[in-house]
Amino acid sequence: MAIIAVLAGIMSLAIGGFQRDAKMEAYNNKAHMAYTGFQNTLIQCEINQDNKIFDVNADTATPDPSYKNVTYSIVRFTMANGDISGDIYITSVYDNSSSKVKGGSAPVGSEIYKNMRKTILSFLDNSFEGTVVAYIDVENYVVDSAVYYENESYFTSNMNSNGIMAKTAVVGMKAYTLDSNASGSDYKVCQMLYDLQMQKTAIKNHGVYFGSYPKAYELSITEDSGGAVT
Repeated sequence: MAIIAVLAGIMSLAIGGFQRDAKMEAYNNKAHMAYTGFQNTLIQCEINQDNKIFDVNADTATPDPSYKNVTYSIVRFTMANGDISGDIYITSVYDNSSSKVKGGSAPVGSEIYKNMRKTILSFLDNSFEGTVVAYIDVENYVVDSAVYYENESYFTSNMNSNGIMAKTAVVGMKAYTLDSNASGSDYKVCQMLYDLQMQKTAIKNHGVYFGSYPKAYELSITEDSGGAVT
């Protein structure tokens, strides 16, 4: 009986590990799907030389002339029941400067909302559900990363006023700098898990399931001096 109990315990742990890994893979795939969609969008932006979809200032009634050159953007949205649920949150950085940032909610019905919604629905099918945050290097037409989570409240509780994920949001996350030459502290925009082991650590320590693409270890990028969150 004791042997049976031990074997049952081992099987239970193994099944739990398989379930965790399957969920991780599914969430990472969702992040990858969003990443690929935005990357394809950027290709069209480059071909057409039109990046207004990421330019919050251009969508205002009276655009500020000092905010002309959008160089970075962060887009957050939630999908449910085959459509965007609620507002889309867009942050635009201009001239790679931490002092030139505009962002917030793009309300339903606004021009930038309608254009972004149409774009997102063109690359995510109606079975996609959950929240995505995409970190987009508009200047170089490259998506830095995409993060997926099934519950929007997790993202919103760990975002600052410009929609940027706080560095301490998830154990194992690392911050990477957009503009190391800006005055004051570096402007941190890209948050990525380093590898699958860190993702497992986050699940174990905090019960937080999410996905990200790409993993930082796959890229040649500079880690911020803050290092990994513990």
